[in-house]
Amino acid sequence: PEVIKITTEALQTKAFTLKAYPQGKAAEGYEAGEVTMVPSQVTVKGPTSLIGQISSVGIEINLDGKNADWSDSEEPKFYDANKNSITISDRLISNCKSVDYTMEILKVKNLSLDFDVTGEVAGGYRYTGVECGLKSVPVVGLKSALASLNTITIPKEELDVSGARANIVKTIDLNDYLPEGVSLAGKDSSEITVTLTVEQLKEREYTVRISAASYVGADSSYSYRADPGTVTVRIRALQEELDSLQLTAEDLSL
Repeated sequence: PEVIKITTEALQTKAFTLKAYPQGKAAEGYEAGEVTMVPSQVTVKGPTSLIGQISSVGIEINLDGKNADWSDSEEPKFYDANKNSITISDRLISNCKSVDYTMEILKVKNLSLDFDVTGEVAGGYRYTGVECGLKSVPVVGLKSALASLNTITIPKEELDVSGARANIVKTIDLNDYLPEGVSLAGKDSSEITVTLTVEQLKEREYTVRISAASYVGADSSYSYRADPGTVTVRIRALQEELDSLQLTAEDLSL
């Protein structure tokens, strides 16, 4: 007599939402957008142990050189938890052999940052400018949405220096100031740090000797002498301006 051992295993049916896995790089100045897939879900039936090996189901889309939306179809592939493609056993049955998709290709454009600063600093201080690590940021969107867009303006409500006696540091979320249909490209965070620099004014006295270069409308028939022979001028300005300032007789008008 012969002994035949038959191993049985429970069957499982599981639905997976299809994922898109773009491959390659779009044409210069373009980036992959949203993908629409039909169907959007795949159902797989088979032994529980084999179903357990599948972490996701998706299609691979080749982006190389693409600069416009396009449609095509691809066979769905199965992936493990490490996103490695796996070959499924013929004991697994899928209800989908081909997926139709439309890939959206978005235009990339660099937009300069514009800061609308308002307010007056405290007396004896001067607002000297905006410091930000970024001068411009790349964004993506439909060509029609980007056609007339050149800057991202941070409004004065965010950048008020009224009464300031020291630098003001602000964290700005750029997403709050992007129009609908436009989003940041290639940035891990949408937030930027902006510093509104405020410097204290210093004072210094300059003594200038009066000479012929100071006289306006002098008559050559006369000689002129100033008493006292010098003028003391007190200047209030930034430290670096005071350090670079030199006053001479030509700067005086008598």
